[in-house]
Amino acid sequence: MRNLISIIALAMLVIACCPEEPIPNPAKESTFKAVFQASPSIFSAEGGVGTVKGTLQEVSSEGKVIKETPLAKEDFTVSLKSGDASQLSLNQESKEFTVSKGASSSFELEVTVTQGKAKGNQQILTVRREGSLSYAFEAKPDHFTHDGGVGQVTGVCKVLDASGAVVAEEPLANDQFTLTLKQGNETELAIDEEKKSFTVKPGDAEADFVLLAKGLTTEAVGEEIRIHRDAKPAPIIRTALDYVAEYNMNADGSNFVQTQDCDVSGYFTFDDAVSKFANITVSGTKYHLPTQKEWLSIIPLDRTPIDYINFTQTYKHQDVSESVSVGGQDVTSTNDYYAPGDGVVYALRYKGTNFVSAWRYEVITKEGQRVLKIRVRPLDKETTSVTVEEIGKATFWTGDGEVVRTFPASGMKTSSGNVALKGSDGYFWAVTDEGPLNGWGMFFDASSSDVGRYRRNLQSSVRLFITKVK
Repeated sequence: MRNLISIIALAMLVIACCPEEPIPNPAKESTFKAVFQASPSIFSAEGGVGTVKGTLQEVSSEGKVIKETPLAKEDFTVSLKSGDASQLSLNQESKEFTVSKGASSSFELEVTVTQGKAKGNQQILTVRREGSLSYAFEAKPDHFTHDGGVGQVTGVCKVLDASGAVVAEEPLANDQFTLTLKQGNETELAIDEEKKSFTVKPGDAEADFVLLAKGLTTEAVGEEIRIHRDAKPAPIIRTALDYVAEYNMNADGSNFVQTQDCDVSGYFTFDDAVSKFANITVSGTKYHLPTQKEWLSIIPLDRTPIDYINFTQTYKHQDVSESVSVGGQDVTSTNDYYAPGDGVVYALRYKGTNFVSAWRYEVITKEGQRVLKIRVRPLDKETTSVTVEEIGKATFWTGDGEVVRTFPASGMKTSSGNVALKGSDGYFWAVTDEGPLNGWGMFFDASSSDVGRYRRNLQSSVRLFITKVK
């Protein structure tokens, strides 16, 4: 009996020491919440693509997560709450976001559950871009002669980390930067924005331009690119013909024409020519209407019965003494002229002077109209022993080192205003007058060429000479 009582007492003691198991309260149900994550959430300055993912969590009444289920993409939306919208774009369907290249920046994404057990849940996700971008541009070439040309601008983008170290570098495509003209005459430089190329127009004067290249990112700073065009170099004077401009003056006397056609030059009376062209600067170079003695430096004086430049006769004249002016300097020399009868006249001129040279005169037909063509080759004063007969050989004229000037047969305008002898004769004024009725000038036709006197009220062409800078 005593043992039975002991056993009962022991059992009661065990029961007293062990607490009862809690009984679940059916009135307290589980709750649901959504948890989101942006992956990745930190980008370099290079930018990139990230994704927003969500998880539906079932939480017990005691706060324990009982179950986790991935949220479907259609169950929530993502929007940009703060940050530059041009630097971060969203794809609502895929729940992806794209961070553009750029400097350090921060963005906040707001995620909202739109359906399901956690409908209405919201969460703010922070995305950061760290580092910066650096752009460098180059123009090739950036230096042009007076003839101009075409250049190309290229760029590179350097990606820097937060400490400023370069972590990546890549060339820029043409659509990843802009190119504009910041400084300079826009009529002398044209930009092809699509190709990122530029064309420097030809010009006689020196010119400077500044291009501005700029990356397309918001914080990009434009970089200046300097372009230079040289001035047309001063002509190298080797012969008397080098002083002669290459083209006639235009109709209003403001510039040179650009062809040797017979119907483009201006016509001027003697007095108009002297008034307009006694001294003039064209494209940075000084010119003047030549004197009679300057015309004589390239064409001899008229003479009877046969001019020294006659294309229809066979003759040879040796040691003809002539006094002329070359570059403002009076020069007296002896000269040889030789016409073999083939329509060309050859000369050995300026013998014994620094201007000694071989000359070739001919009238040729260009598109049905005459032009006088003069070719000159400088010779060495000390060593030359060539004769005028040798100059008359075809093998002498190779084109190497020769100076060439062409004069169109533009005819003249008469006092009635009609153009006469166009295509057959050429008349060019000098600045030297010959009394109240006449002025000096140069003339040529199919048979000869000389320097003579002409009625000053007739309107003739103008060919200028370079003014030697002392």
